This record gives sequence, C-alpha cells and structure tokens, in this order.
Amino acid sequence: MKPAEYTVTLSKLFQSLGSEEYLQQTLTKTKQSLPSLIYPGTLVDVEYGFIQAVAREDGELRTNKRYCDTLQKGEMHKRRLAVVIRAARGVVQVAPVTSEAPAAGGKTIFQLSRDTLDQLTTWGGSGKDSWVLTGMIETVSTSRILPPVSFYTVGQRKRSGRSSHYKLRLTANEKQELKTSLAHSVGITDYPQAKASLLDAKEQLAAVREITADLAAALAKNAALEALVNELRLVEEVAKDWAKGMGENSLADRVDDLRRLYAEMKHEAPVSVAGG
Repeated sequence: MKPAEYTVTLSKLFQSLGSEEYLQQTLTKTKQSLPSLIYPGTLVDVEYGFIQAVAREDGELRTNKRYCDTLQKGEMHKRRLAVVIRAARGVVQVAPVTSEAPAAGGKTIFQLSRDTLDQLTTWGGSGKDSWVLTGMIETVSTSRILPPVSFYTVGQRKRSGRSSHYKLRLTANEKQELKTSLAHSVGITDYPQAKASLLDAKEQLAAVREITADLAAALAKNAALEALVNELRLVEEVAKDWAKGMGENSLADRVDDLRRLYAEMKHEAPVSVAGG
C-alpha cells in the first residue's frame, strides 16, 4: 500500500502586537527573583500547549489517546489567561480563566469583575464574562508565562500591549473570592465560618491579654501595699517598745493628741487676707 502523503503548512500561531518576552526571559534580563515579580493574584497568559492529532499512514487523522506524553482531551490547553496562585523555586502555580459559563452553584469558581476585564485589551473588548477555575490548578514553567495584553501607562502615556512588569492583579474582593474557592477546591467547605471563628478567637484572646495585664498591675499594687503594711508593723513595734519607757498608755495618748490636732486643722476655716 502506498503511504499517505501530507502537506504541512507552517504559520504563525498568534498575531502579536509586538515582541513577546516570556517570564523566564524577563527574570534572566532583570536579575529579579520570581517572588519579587509575580505575586498571588497576578494575571498572566499561559502557553498550555495544544492537543495534537495523529496522522495515520492510511491518510486518516485520529486522536492522540495512545500518546500519553502529549496533551490529552480534557486537559487544559491553548494560550489562555490565568491567575497566579503561588510562585516559588522557578515554577508557578496557576488557575486558568475561561469565558465559557460554568454550571450554576459551583464552589470552585468565581467570576472576574468587569473592572478587571476592562483592563485586558482582548478579554475586556470581547464583552464576554470570565471565570477563574480554581479546581484546575496546574504548575507551569516560567518559560510558558507571558504578561497579558492589557492597558498600562508609561509615564503619563496610556499604552496597550504586554507589560513585563506584571502589574495587573485581582482586586481585593476577587482575592477574597479566590481564597474561598481554593478552600472549596481542597475540601474546606466552611472556610468563611472558620475564618469568622478565628477572628472571634483572636478578639477574645486580645481581651484576655488586656485582663491579664490589668490583673498583673493589680497584683503589683497589692504587693506594694503589703510591703508598706509590713513596714508599718515594724514601725509600730518599735514605737510600742519606746512607749514602755515613757509610761503606760503614753503612745496611745500621743496618737490621740495628734489625731485631734489634725482634725482641728482640717476643719479650720481658711483665713482671708484683704488687699490694702
């Protein structure tokens, strides 16, 4: 049987707005560390690769299901937007973004806001909604990552393209939704309640610490008073010893005299002096 002949046409896969610099190239050029450039919540484009077809010798095109070293059907593929989950040791964990509406009620997804999408030239311009799939986290090489095509400023000029500074990130509300979705992805279904309980526990601990500080201050004051009482008892013993040589009840009489004197001084009306 004569082998089948195939004609392969090579073409540029993506129409770029300019030169494309992958994350690994940026890190090599700038000497920056990965965690100093990419943070959790950063938006990136990822080259996931493509699902190949197999050309048989009889001229038919079939699936690549027998070639497990290639991307398979159902796996994440093509270049797409993603959200960084973690970046360390030369690799990045990302959650992909899709514009296909997921089934309602999913806990491992969340929708990107229009404010975020409008900063993306392509995604925002399409007018479509987009969702982050935290149930499909994947670890990818820095050689697969590009800055997304977005609007950014240089000086006071607004530009559109791929900024190698990777400044586009999720909003504060989206980051909170990301945490909740990630918790559901690993089976933690009560994350909001657990977080609220933790905050309550921290507040109670702070209150206990404040009470403990007040108690410590009170104990210190009480110890000082006890020391003063002990000192006065010593003085009293010395005074009684001296009183024995001065006659019976002489100490008590002297104390009564002083008590009356201080009482009279306290109740004396102040003397006013008229001006001349």
